[in-house]
Amino acid sequence: MSLVGASSATYVSGLQVRTKYNADLLNIVQKFKQATAPTDTEPLMWWFDTAGSILKLRNEADDAWISLFYIDGSNNLYLVGPFRVIENSDTITLTHDGADAKITMSAGKLTVQTDEGTNTVTTLAVMGKGTGKGEVEIWDQSAANKVLLSVADAIGAD
Repeated sequence: MSLVGASSATYVSGLQVRTKYNADLLNIVQKFKQATAPTDTEPLMWWFDTAGSILKLRNEADDAWISLFYIDGSNNLYLVGPFRVIENSDTITLTHDGADAKITMSAGKLTVQTDEGTNTVTTLAVMGKGTGKGEVEIWDQSAANKVLLSVADAIGAD
């Protein structure tokens, strides 16, 4: 429905205008919430992929989608990786390749701290799953030598 006719000025009622605007707004909402990516894209536009339950953002070059959040059936929100924190020139990246999780830092040390108060206990737990065991490897700068801290299967076991 055109609000103004092409050949002459045709006026429509307020109800017709509101109905048209509501339909247009619904069309916009549905365009950004569907199982397949919109074909008409703009840089930095949002799209909720209903097939994967992932909220995505179009990149600035308008040539790819960036996955931001996964929302599960219980309305829990998960960050979709890799996740990167940049402060000044230092970068911390958290990634997972389906088998291994990795924290990569451009500089500095990794500190695990429960809070900034006093008299707190901080525990860093490295645990295996099932019959696996937790291990910590500490490597030298050239990655040629390491110290391996590992839990024995039983006391006195080799």
